[in-house]
Amino acid sequence: MLLSKQRKSFSTSLVKVLAILALLFVGMPFVALIFRIEWRNFFAHVFTSENWSAIQLTLLTSIVSLVISLIVGLPLAFLMAMSNSWGKLRPVLAIPLVLPPVVGGVLLLVAWGRRGVFGGEIFNLFGYSIPFTMLAVIFAQLFVALPIVVIMAEGAFLEVPRDLIDAARADGASEGVLFLRIAIPSAASGIAAAALLAFSRALGEFGATITFAGSLPGLTRTMPTAIYTALEADPASALSLSLLLVLMSGLLMILMRRRLFAWVR
Repeated sequence: MLLSKQRKSFSTSLVKVLAILALLFVGMPFVALIFRIEWRNFFAHVFTSENWSAIQLTLLTSIVSLVISLIVGLPLAFLMAMSNSWGKLRPVLAIPLVLPPVVGGVLLLVAWGRRGVFGGEIFNLFGYSIPFTMLAVIFAQLFVALPIVVIMAEGAFLEVPRDLIDAARADGASEGVLFLRIAIPSAASGIAAAALLAFSRALGEFGATITFAGSLPGLTRTMPTAIYTALEADPASALSLSLLLVLMSGLLMILMRRRLFAWVR
């Protein structure tokens, strides 16, 4: 009996120690960042003309990416939730989420670059090159944000009571009516959580952006690429901008957590 209690106590302590180690590993870099910030000059470092331009560009392109993701992603998520054949696309949409970011940038270049499969035709017809433009930033953000919206929204649509959908269909409701008047209102909390996570991912997109769009001041330089550029030339500015991005992401995660709890309930 005593040996059993000792083993139980040891296993409980071991679990707690491992949990604390995990928390420390994740949390210590954030603590270190707080200690390294030059607080007296924090706002001066964050709101330089170049950084302010990067902040504005990041917010603008992330909002545009999110809106596009919702407009085209929600109908796809609905079809995937309602149809087994559409649901088979799920693994394809998940690929951008696990790809190395730089590979995403390479794929975008191959598709939409001046010599790309589709971008080359656009350049030949209209003389417009997508890479290293603001549109390229949006494309890079869309590549990672859209799959998040689709996959999470599909999960939300799957939670809509099937008998509600069947009853509406029996009354002659079209797929458009089902989507707009039943599915979206019923899955609103899950969709909101998907939107918050997708927006957060767009804010932090770096690898595909710097590969496909570059880091041109005032044109394609986002907050993550501005941080990368400033690391050597102005470390204090890079750290301050990093903290701002951490705070923005943290706020979005708090909001998303609340929406997820509302969805589960």
